[in-house]
Amino acid sequence: MATPATVRQINGAAALALIWSEGPLTRAEMARRLSLTKASVASIIAQLEEVGLVQEEVSVRSVKAGRPGTLVGVRPEGRYFIGIEIGVDRMNLVTMDLAGRIVHQAEKHERFSEKPESFAFSELAKLYRGALTQLGRGASLLREVRVAVPGYVRDGDTLISAKILGWSQMPLGEKLSRRLDIPVKIENDANASAFAEWYLRKELHTQSMYLLLLESGVGGACIADGKLALGSNGLAGEIGHAKFLIASTADGDRLRTRVLQDLIGKAALLSSLGEAGHKCDGVADALKLLGANNAAALRATEHWAQALGVAASFVALACDVQNIVLGGEMAGLFEFIEPIVARELRSTLPPGFPVPTLRRAKFIDDGGAVGAAALGHAAALKEIESNV
Repeated sequence: MATPATVRQINGAAALALIWSEGPLTRAEMARRLSLTKASVASIIAQLEEVGLVQEEVSVRSVKAGRPGTLVGVRPEGRYFIGIEIGVDRMNLVTMDLAGRIVHQAEKHERFSEKPESFAFSELAKLYRGALTQLGRGASLLREVRVAVPGYVRDGDTLISAKILGWSQMPLGEKLSRRLDIPVKIENDANASAFAEWYLRKELHTQSMYLLLLESGVGGACIADGKLALGSNGLAGEIGHAKFLIASTADGDRLRTRVLQDLIGKAALLSSLGEAGHKCDGVADALKLLGANNAAALRATEHWAQALGVAASFVALACDVQNIVLGGEMAGLFEFIEPIVARELRSTLPPGFPVPTLRRAKFIDDGGAVGAAALGHAAALKEIESNV
């Protein structure tokens, strides 16, 4: 049976989550929304104020007679969260405050896939120390750091495999915790990116979605019923290494096994553009060609987008989500590929099957870092009850 203290803690966490999600509210409105008495809410808010998590804002006039109500909102400086993403050719860091706003960003461009892990750890530590300097006194309000990586992760600590970085079987969370002298939790980059889109975009917050992460590799993550659908081993949604039999005209239509990320990843499009006589180092180069209506680039991009549309239909059938969000570097091509991907998605789904809405990710360049920080933010709102 729950004790009065436990009930008070749960109600405190619920009040803080409500204020963060809905924006500043009066105590009377909170009481109504949480089905609590006004006296209980007043006590909860007083305790949240005491530990620096909420603050009074402006007064609002009620439509009824009486004194105006005072809005209570999250105190942005009440807690901070750092998320870091390690990618193949860049590392991003974001610092988020309790209001969910990004207050600091930093990045390092380097081919981490070609460097020893010790080099990546050293660069990560430099970014982290820079963030602490930016926070000043606020650094004392950090409780943990979350790091997103392009690989399979278990229990927030063990990296099973990040083939694209050349890393495998290491207690990454433990290693980085010792390096940074703060608890570090490890997240899969696709899971983190998906969470960023769902958690920080109000239009998606009550819907299901699948994020298709299109980078050097291909990842994926599903959110349903308000949470990440992680599967039995925390690896659900990772379709990049799924193998398919593809007819190859170069081999006389003989069937060949191809990995999905080799069909819809960044290298697939850049390789096609290269074969058409246009060497591109990244999406920026491809965008220039598409913006100039280069015929060869348009054809190559259309073929690539058709394959992406078929992959999207596979996702729709497997996950039955309301939204498919294209994320990662390749989502920068969205305005050129969306009509093609949407057409293939509709045409390859069975008649009558609900067609999900295709969306462009909001956080393209730093989705993993933003999502890692957001996961820390969400966990803190649940754990904050121990302070109330």
